[in-house]
Amino acid sequence: MSSKKRKNGICVYCGRQGRVTDHHIPPKNLFSEDDRTNLIKVPSCESCNNQASKDDEYFRLVLTLREDVRNHPDVKAVLPIAMRSLRRPEASIFRANFIKGLKRIHPTTPSGLILPVRGAYTLDLMRIERVLQRLTKGLFFHLKGYRLPNDYSVSIFAPFTMRNLAWETVQWFAENVLEPLGKQTGIVVGRKVFLYKFLFTDSDPSSSIWLYLFYERVVFFALTGQSGSSGEKVGSIGQHTA
Repeated sequence: MSSKKRKNGICVYCGRQGRVTDHHIPPKNLFSEDDRTNLIKVPSCESCNNQASKDDEYFRLVLTLREDVRNHPDVKAVLPIAMRSLRRPEASIFRANFIKGLKRIHPTTPSGLILPVRGAYTLDLMRIERVLQRLTKGLFFHLKGYRLPNDYSVSIFAPFTMRNLAWETVQWFAENVLEPLGKQTGIVVGRKVFLYKFLFTDSDPSSSIWLYLFYERVVFFALTGQSGSSGEKVGSIGQHTA
């Protein structure tokens, strides 16, 4: 989401120089109207803003539909708006694709107990990944004052996508991501809508690790590094199926 106020600058996402607008990170649509006092804004070109808008809408929908966040005050305010957005005539393709991904599942507990049938949906992991990659590039710019270099990539991870990784990979992630981030203090945006932790490496100021927490329940991790670095080799959520 962006304001209509335009200025000259460099887009933090694609690096294009020219007319830019303010893009909110994380997406402004995750926050209720009365909880938008300390949002972060970064410069974005019109093309990147337009692409982000549809992904941000999808991201809001899949987050706010989760059962484990339904009692969060901002979710209670935002979910009805997200559902109304599905009914817009211009959202017909978006609505059809989302409905196509709905399914019924038979969840079980770790001990094997079968729980009542419940609804679920198939995630478009690539869209989620794009939102989080933009978020990482935006926060990098916000904190460092310059764009993430073009030869650096952003890898995104989620707990549910790491269950099939080799033990060596899990161990590497625990030692190089979880332990260092656990020692950092989180920064909260909004009414606990979004919390992030970060750590930049001493040897390479453009390499970094991040933890993102949405609505106090939904966790993602991000790593920035030169293409072919260790973080990229772990994989990312767009390469998995939920």
